[in-house]
Amino acid sequence: MEGRARSVRAARAYLGMTRNRAISGAAFAAALAGLAALGAQQGCTVLTNDAPPDDAGVFEGGDADGSAAVCGACVVQQCAGPLSVCLTDDACVEASLCAKGSAGATACVCGASPDGGADGGASPASALRASYECDRERKCTQCASSCACGTNGTPLGSCDDAGAADAGDAGASDASAPADAGDAGDDAGDAAAPADAGTEGVGSACAACAASKCGDASRSCGPGTECEAFLACMRECTSATCTAGCAATHATGKTAAIELARCTTTSCNGPCGF
Repeated sequence: MEGRARSVRAARAYLGMTRNRAISGAAFAAALAGLAALGAQQGCTVLTNDAPPDDAGVFEGGDADGSAAVCGACVVQQCAGPLSVCLTDDACVEASLCAKGSAGATACVCGASPDGGADGGASPASALRASYECDRERKCTQCASSCACGTNGTPLGSCDDAGAADAGDAGASDASAPADAGDAGDDAGDAAAPADAGTEGVGSACAACAASKCGDASRSCGPGTECEAFLACMRECTSATCTAGCAATHATGKTAAIELARCTTTSCNGPCGF
């Protein structure tokens, strides 16, 4: 009898363990389902397999290494003055978008208007030249640790070159240098254009002047400001829709950039080649 009692107790204990395991398994499954539902509500991805986290595929921004953004932030800080002059002027923005297309930067500079606005501002052609060259130069100097120097672009060519003029809009290019005075301005810009990637030229000279003579306005476009965000956003754009979005999203930043542009144009006309 004693042996039979022990067997009964063991059987009951085994059944109890089995039942508890079933309950625990059900509770675990319910908890997992709850986590998945919560994650879906909050826009997260809860993995229910053994795949690596990168396979989740919800937050695509996390997949990028951020190197382009780091490079862009450095260039914006180094070239805030000339960039603000170009990226707050509609005609220069249009020429900048052109320069990122198949025509090439030289053709788009030469096709932009050589005349300043009614308020005496920089011409779109000279503003684009200064901003393009600063961007190009700084990638291989002050921003060399953040940028890929080999992708910094090529020095701008002369607008007197038939090949460069023909590459853009012929009518616009012909109008861009109608007289000796216009040619002289272009030649001055060409002389300042660096022969190699690391040489300091008109763009860097313009940026240095703006940083020196536009202290308050430059600080308003410093790291972490809306002005910096506006310039960085505009610098990456390849369409008019994008630039309109940057202006709408960073309206206060554009206002600060306009102030820096005014100071740069007024105080650094010579070094910037305006």
